[in-house]
Amino acid sequence: MNRVRVIGRRAGRWPAGAINAAGLVSLRPGRPTVPQWAALPKSCSERVIFPRHWVNWATDKTLGVGVRKIVVRGDGFALAELAKGDQEYLAEHGDRAFDVDRDGRAMPYEAPVHRLAITDETGTELLGRVMWHPVIYGPSYGCVAWNFGRELLPRVRGKGIGTAVLKALVRYLFDTTDVDRIEGSTDVTNVRAQKSLEKAGFTREGVLRGAQLRGGKRRDMISYSLLRTDK
Repeated sequence: MNRVRVIGRRAGRWPAGAINAAGLVSLRPGRPTVPQWAALPKSCSERVIFPRHWVNWATDKTLGVGVRKIVVRGDGFALAELAKGDQEYLAEHGDRAFDVDRDGRAMPYEAPVHRLAITDETGTELLGRVMWHPVIYGPSYGCVAWNFGRELLPRVRGKGIGTAVLKALVRYLFDTTDVDRIEGSTDVTNVRAQKSLEKAGFTREGVLRGAQLRGGKRRDMISYSLLRTDK
């Protein structure tokens, strides 16, 4: 069993109409915002120092060195705040196997996207990232779900870390927010990702026909979900 330590505290709801740290405002006047995790105070976070010669480093004025702030620690990996240069590093070293087509058209709605780096247990070696954003199935707070994505660098795939990361992310989101549904999807041809989702406890729901545009063609996706009551 993977041991996971969540470093932080449970988030409360933001006052209606308030703008939170992610820049997200209330969904409707008099309604709470889409739930966010609480900002981690220094007293309940961990800062990991790594050399300046690394591509991915952030400057901390207090410590004066490169750091990543770890928010979840598991067996052999950690989830940490992205440091300066991490996004560029992942773009350069990833294979973009399932990247969608982009044509420059503006999206009709852009949900706030939250990201954490996947690193080794010390927080120094960058292995990938996880992302999640809110999706809304109705006009009330209880109709909000988290939709997540996961990206691992090619050199660390097939070693079981992806499943452990999913389990850690699920626990983190259920422990720090009061959203009751987490969902994700993967290409119908990505059998490895499907097996990983099922090992992490997700339930296969069905096929999303033509959900993504990749390589000029509509691609089917398989939808998975996990409810708080499934745990």
